[in-house]
Amino acid sequence: AHFKIFSRTVDAMKEGSTLDVRFLLDRVRMAVAVMLTAVLRSSEICDNKDCAAANRSPIWLADVVFKNTVADEEVVSARRMDGTIAAGSSFATSKMPPSKMDRVQRVGNDLYFPGMLPESNVKGAKECIEDFVNDYPVMKHLQPVVPLFRTVRQGAASQMTRSMFLHDFKIVCRAAKAHTGTELWYSQWGTHAFRVGGMNALQDAGASVAQIMALGHWKSDAWLLYSRRNRPQLMYWSRQILGPAASARAAQEVRRTDQEWSLPDDEIEEIDD
Repeated sequence: AHFKIFSRTVDAMKEGSTLDVRFLLDRVRMAVAVMLTAVLRSSEICDNKDCAAANRSPIWLADVVFKNTVADEEVVSARRMDGTIAAGSSFATSKMPPSKMDRVQRVGNDLYFPGMLPESNVKGAKECIEDFVNDYPVMKHLQPVVPLFRTVRQGAASQMTRSMFLHDFKIVCRAAKAHTGTELWYSQWGTHAFRVGGMNALQDAGASVAQIMALGHWKSDAWLLYSRRNRPQLMYWSRQILGPAASARAAQEVRRTDQEWSLPDDEIEEIDD
């Protein structure tokens, strides 16, 4: 729900903006979508002062592969010489970035970026990446040395920094009220908020503990810090069987406690991994 508001705000802000400003807006939307659906840390898509393992091996443009499923087979969409790709692929993948748990990414797993859900009108990570690649193309022969999350639209580029990401993220959040009528409480969200959202989406989808730990690069039970299951939210589901009146009361409780408690980023970073 929050990402839907965020995405609508980005679209509104892009109208009448310069190409470079649109690049920054689309980049931050793509970053949020990827962290939410691929359960990545900000350090896996941004350069930061800690020089994480992923900073030394970013996701390169050439690493992103767009695929379609045809007769239960994965068919790769060809990249044009100008760097663009045919729109409408089913999903995208890249190499899993290294992490504290696996600094050289020995297993070579693929990182999946899902597309838009059938019942949703909100772009998925695949659409955000696909639009970004096509709207701000980089020649195919240069893509092996250009990061997906690059600093500038054209020319030699490094990976965007954490401060760049947070700066652009907060600008969009501040503009949400004016463009959508709904506030985004960015002051309560650090970079781990996206990882919390992704991890809880895995739980809601029925992922096992082992799957959650593998997808999130956790080697301990630190993932439990990200599990936000407050009592009103649980009561909402348990009251579904009690009829409309009880469900309405439970929904009111959820709305009243929508701003859920969370650990500060610095405390999570000390415990994570």
